[in-house]
Amino acid sequence: MLSAENAQAGDVLIGLPSSGLHSNGYSLVRRVLGLETDADFTKLPEAMQQTLLEPTRLYQPALNPILGMDGLHSMAHITGGGIVENLPRAYDETLAAELEWGSWPILPIFDILQSKVI
Repeated sequence: MLSAENAQAGDVLIGLPSSGLHSNGYSLVRRVLGLETDADFTKLPEAMQQTLLEPTRLYQPALNPILGMDGLHSMAHITGGGIVENLPRAYDETLAAELEWGSWPILPIFDILQSKVI
């Protein structure tokens, strides 16, 4: 059974890429971008509209082959709180995760949203 208690010092972190915003993020996106009605959405640049309409990636097909493997100790579902709030759920308080920030591509929509709130 996967559990934070199974995580060990020296374990390797593997991240699956996001397809973009997922269902939990759309209320926040509407607020950040000032989208009060569906008509406001159509005023966004077409590329942003397409990004916002990108279907949520289902991760189960990628996980099925590794679920149950002896070396898989724990998992974290990175949701609204991002990596900082969600990754610690995958290990107990005696451990810490070391990440190479910037070692993965950031989708442009996240840079745009961040620029609106800073």
